[in-house]
Amino acid sequence: MKDESGEGPFVGVKITSALQRQLDECSSTHKRYFDRSEPQSLEIVTIDGEEVMGRAVEQGAPVDSLDDVARNIRSILLIICPQYAIGESKIKLYVQRGVREVWA
Repeated sequence: MKDESGEGPFVGVKITSALQRQLDECSSTHKRYFDRSEPQSLEIVTIDGEEVMGRAVEQGAPVDSLDDVARNIRSILLIICPQYAIGESKIKLYVQRGVREVWA
């Protein structure tokens, strides 16, 4: 049996085919933005069957800190994908849900 368990809030942008093309052309010098050992790194997760790039935030994080995270994500995207037009409304708050096996 499968049980959906929430894994917390995630601020990010859905990866469209246009964004994916830009990411595929990303310079190796920009790979550091995806290095999980760095606190400001981005990650790609699957949420509701779609890939989303962004950053997990703590449960109960202040709303103004979410704005800061969104601006940081946008600025990193502008660095690694300069031809991709990313409007502020494209960056959204998601809820990550993990699926785990539960033995009855």
